[in-house]
Order: sequence, then C-alpha cells, then structure tokens
Amino acid sequence: MRANFGIKLNKSDGNMFIDLKGDFDGNTAWELVNRIALEYDGSGMIFINTEKVEDVVPFGGALLENLICSSTLPRNRMVFEGAKRLMIDPAFA
Repeated sequence: MRANFGIKLNKSDGNMFIDLKGDFDGNTAWELVNRIALEYDGSGMIFINTEKVEDVVPFGGALLENLICSSTLPRNRMVFEGAKRLMIDPAFA
C-alpha cells in the first residue's frame, strides 16, 4: 500500500461505508478487497467513496475488477461514489 493511501471504514444500519484517500494503484486495490473481505458480514450495501482519491493508476482499477470477480464479495452490493469512481469502479473500467 502506498504511504499516502488510507482506508476509513464504518458500519451503520447493516451497511458498510468506506472512504478512500490518497493514490489508488494495484497494491491499494488488493488492500481494499482484503479489508472488505475481512469486515463484510454478508448483509447490507458497501458504499465506497472516492472523493479523496488523488491519483488513479489504470492498473489499480483493472486489478480491482479481477480481485472482485475472483472473490466471493457481492459486486451487486457495491456502490462507488465520488469524482474518481469512473476510474476505479470495475463496472466502468
């Protein structure tokens, strides 16, 4: 994970809220998927806010798509929000 990258995770009313901050690359994609896998209890939506993401390395979005597809995480319950969502969200990659 890049030194300037951070993940803030909160849960409320059965949903998971994730705020990303810093640069998004392949390492941070891996960190995001692993964090969700550890914390997600199988119910509710997963909201991922990209508003504080500064730079997106194209490989990061592509790797995120592969990691989500090869995991048991529910892609249909993930909602990407914020200015950089189109660059990170696998549905738009």
